[in-house]
Amino acid sequence: MEKHVYTNLVNSEGIFTYNFFCESIISSMHTLLHIMEHAKLDPPEQLAQIPDMLAQMGTNLMQDYSEEKVDLDRLKTEMVDFYNVAFAVNEAMVPVVTHGSDELQYYYFVFEQGIKIMFPTLLENISMDLPEDVHADAFMDEIMTEFIQ
Repeated sequence: MEKHVYTNLVNSEGIFTYNFFCESIISSMHTLLHIMEHAKLDPPEQLAQIPDMLAQMGTNLMQDYSEEKVDLDRLKTEMVDFYNVAFAVNEAMVPVVTHGSDELQYYYFVFEQGIKIMFPTLLENISMDLPEDVHADAFMDEIMTEFIQ
């Protein structure tokens, strides 16, 4: 099996993109939880896993970038696990949001939008960090195809 660990990164767009999305997702999730608490609504159990999963991915990605490398095999596995939880949260939240206040809907959609666009944007920006002689497009396409399925 081919390993997809790329070294000699030329930029740090990927890590900054990841951190941006984490800040956005965690902030909107925090606000969403306050709104739900105020409305006496129980959040889905899986929602509590999201901060820890993002933190672990971020720690691994920061370590990679500090070593001027990126392990796309590990990132792919972590992202698929993360999105399995995120999709479960979405499924559990739909009935709550449908009948919730405008404020609840707004913060849920901000949260959901961050999750929705994080992965493709992150992959795009990581690809900008790879040296010019590295052609990871086929693997990036493979990741996206698997993700979409």
